[in-house]
Amino acid sequence: MVLRGFGPAATLVNEELDLTAEQCPWLSLEALSTEPTVLTVMWRNEEETYSKERARVRLVPATETEVSTVLTVSGWRQQQEKEGYQGLYPDSWSMLTGDIFWGLMLGPLRLVRNQLALDGCYPEGDTRLFRRGDALVALLGPGRFEEVSAGVPGDGSRITDLPNGRFDLEFRHRFRNHSNCYVALVGATDPGEVKIDGVLAERVTDLDTVEQGWMWSPSMPGVVMRLHSSAKAPVSVQVSGLNTHPAVHQTRWMFDADPEGWTVENDLAAFEIRNGALVCVPTGGDPFLTVRLAGLDAKKFARVRIRYRTRQNGSMQLFWSPPTGYSAERSV
Repeated sequence: MVLRGFGPAATLVNEELDLTAEQCPWLSLEALSTEPTVLTVMWRNEEETYSKERARVRLVPATETEVSTVLTVSGWRQQQEKEGYQGLYPDSWSMLTGDIFWGLMLGPLRLVRNQLALDGCYPEGDTRLFRRGDALVALLGPGRFEEVSAGVPGDGSRITDLPNGRFDLEFRHRFRNHSNCYVALVGATDPGEVKIDGVLAERVTDLDTVEQGWMWSPSMPGVVMRLHSSAKAPVSVQVSGLNTHPAVHQTRWMFDADPEGWTVENDLAAFEIRNGALVCVPTGGDPFLTVRLAGLDAKKFARVRIRYRTRQNGSMQLFWSPPTGYSAERSV
């Protein structure tokens, strides 16, 4: 049970217990608090009035992480032992990180991720986002980023606006699963230099040939860094002389693993990816699918090439649309 923001005389009552002193000669209570707190336990007599006898316990303040750890362990026990509640638990870690603000019952997979996070491991990795106009810069990596700064307020945990002109990005990276890892900075131009733990890092064309270093990838576009820490301690990184890369619009779709931005709009079953093709099965008389290319300069493209195959006779129509909507005049 988690209590947040309660006043100086918060009271909890259990109306279900009907015990006598002979039945319950002692009471075991586990409690943690993030603030100095005095916990008072009182009981009511047969006349339904509170007895003058009471027990007072002074709680030593614990960190929120310690509180979350205890609650998560309690969740493990509940998941395994409490009849009717197997597979469910109170989600304490998300309450700590601010994702939610109330006790929530979720599945066991989230419990495993929570326990890893409490132990300092982040299996889902971390992402920080920065932008200038339509250009987006993303810092991506396994583990956790700390003390991220681009010289402006905000650390990229929510989209942070970048300053005009070139900028430097500094961060600490923590990864405990292995001594080596790769971190990417996508959407940025070729930097002036990269320092790792204060030492100028080597620019290479193959990161597998060095213990630490970085390379420029024009296809991303962005910077890929290989970091190393034999003690699995945080690594400090400074990337200097960066700029945002002009927004790149996807104009070629190979459908290797997913629909790549295409969505079902009308009279189509869910997409299927098969042998590098986007398989579309009509469910009605007017099937169509769309992809959004906001900001694309169409003047740079003289033609559109489409390869498709169908088992039925028919025709295809291609529409392009301004914000006002589709029309026959803007179709072939």
